[in-house]
Amino acid sequence: MAEDLKNKVVMVTGSAKSIGKGIALEFAAAGCRLIIADRDEKTGEATAAAIRESGGSAAFIPMDLTSPHSVRSAVARAKAEFGRIDVLINNAAVVEPIKPFLELGEGEWNDVLLGNVTGTFLLSQAAARLMIHGGGGAMINLLAIQTESPLPGYAAYCASKGGLEVLTRSMAVELAEYGIRVNGISLGAVYADSVRRNLPQDQYPPERDDFENVPPELDAASGTLVGRLGRPSDAGKLAVFLASSAAGFMTGGIYRADGGRLLNRRSAT
Repeated sequence: MAEDLKNKVVMVTGSAKSIGKGIALEFAAAGCRLIIADRDEKTGEATAAAIRESGGSAAFIPMDLTSPHSVRSAVARAKAEFGRIDVLINNAAVVEPIKPFLELGEGEWNDVLLGNVTGTFLLSQAAARLMIHGGGGAMINLLAIQTESPLPGYAAYCASKGGLEVLTRSMAVELAEYGIRVNGISLGAVYADSVRRNLPQDQYPPERDDFENVPPELDAASGTLVGRLGRPSDAGKLAVFLASSAAGFMTGGIYRADGGRLLNRRSAT
């Protein structure tokens, strides 16, 4: 499936750890050249180094989605160092603050939309211009099942992901003529930072960067039809498929990957 991806340049945002790292590792396994784009320089450099030590190709480029200057600088550096971007994975997201709707401040609201919608727009626009010169490419936006079933305290995050969902379809319509396909992955019930922060730190320390080996009790309490939480590699495998020629007839689609969580009538324990 991924033979045609070998040596393609893939930028994954927010890929220093957690879901983004899992996605990057799957593309590295497919023989791609990775750009680890993240604002966490120390962890991002470590992730890129780990890929190289495993025989892959990866470089870290600092990028902060909430800074338009940082976004444009990251693409300029990618062009200077790699010459092109073949695949862009828009994974990075601003989640916090998590607070009741009536307590959410205007500035807090704007910060979330700046990172998740405006930042993704600016990055995708700059990357698209680079892709056009390279003959096309693929973009994949990471969305969230909370656009269908919001949780309390996530109004800004849910609104931003809803906007990004519509932006995904708009990008697909406008970029098709340039050979650029755009799809979205609506992700949910995945063992990642968003889950870890709500667990006791003495049992699940935040510095433990292992999101593939999920404690059995968390799988059992997942509330999914498949009976387990998703792993970052699950998101990565779907992203690799959507970026490959096997998905060449697919653009403008939003593909839910939540283990059947939204369809499960039984509540999570």
